[in-house]
Amino acid sequence: MLDPYRLAVRKVLFTLLEASKKTNFIEYNYLKEKTRLASQVLLDVLEELSKSEEIVLEAGGVVVASRIGLVEEALRYGVPVDRASLYLDWRDFEALTAKYLQAHSYKVYRNLRLPPPHGLEIDVLGLGPRYTVIVDCKHWSPGYSKKWKLRRAVEDHLERIGKLKNRLWVLARKYGEELRSIKKIVPVIVTLTDPGIRHIGRVLISPINTFNDLLLSLDAIVEELGTIVLLED
Repeated sequence: MLDPYRLAVRKVLFTLLEASKKTNFIEYNYLKEKTRLASQVLLDVLEELSKSEEIVLEAGGVVVASRIGLVEEALRYGVPVDRASLYLDWRDFEALTAKYLQAHSYKVYRNLRLPPPHGLEIDVLGLGPRYTVIVDCKHWSPGYSKKWKLRRAVEDHLERIGKLKNRLWVLARKYGEELRSIKKIVPVIVTLTDPGIRHIGRVLISPINTFNDLLLSLDAIVEELGTIVLLED
């Protein structure tokens, strides 16, 4: 059973996330009415959340500075990922993936696009000193676990990386010459919830709540599974 304080934090987080779908400023009286917490408890929780700059305390209420940060807080307080993910749209999902990569010192590029006839679309690319992590974000409904769809996503991701090999010079001209340094690619599909599969062939599969752990263990994972795709001939 959760202790009363953790329950209070979760109540506040849910209320902030729900209300911030419509407005970034949430009145204190609204929070008190919805959470039914004692005034001092509510203030204590809000002050604690403000320390990590997810919210900013103002007269009469709070400003939500980072919905993504609030979702991360919810996960830390034990909220199931399938519930927390209900408050993420696909943009938030990609931004959270990028945030994890940046925390591990990757230079991050989002929404890389090249037009037809040889079009290319990459959700998130993390350029690191050893590997380039290329992520396809799948904002599938919580609980979605059809393996055939996942296998199709893996095939599409490998095809995408094959196109990258032929179009890298164009991508570098458009988004930055440092992209020409890409040699070793780790392809990853990041999902909202856990599909129960960690890799298919050379493509890693990670639910968003374990993506940070994957990055921490990337060297060991690559050594064990040989997931690197080389752009060198």
